[in-house]
Amino acid sequence: MVEQYDWMGITLSPTANFVAEKLNQEKMLPDYYTFTKIPFNDRTTKPLWTINWPSQMNGVMEYMKDKRNSKDAILESFSKSPSSTESFLKYQNTLDFFNKMNKTK
Repeated sequence: MVEQYDWMGITLSPTANFVAEKLNQEKMLPDYYTFTKIPFNDRTTKPLWTINWPSQMNGVMEYMKDKRNSKDAILESFSKSPSSTESFLKYQNTLDFFNKMNKTK
């Protein structure tokens, strides 16, 4: 199913989505999970539980002793990747997710 997604991120499996929903209702779900609309290659979206990886980036970069801010690191990484017209939307959707998750902090 991964190849159907039109973004770069981590979604929970169908079974894990049910577990996350139960933990969320019980107020026991860690805050690095988020429920958000995930874009698919057919231009539809579906709400799924995902890992909020943007919320963890600053800690990872600090651990790696990388002084850049996380958005600069993402943009630099994307600018080095081979990009085609078909893949542009995947990168844009990923950046949109990054921006959305950083606004909800």
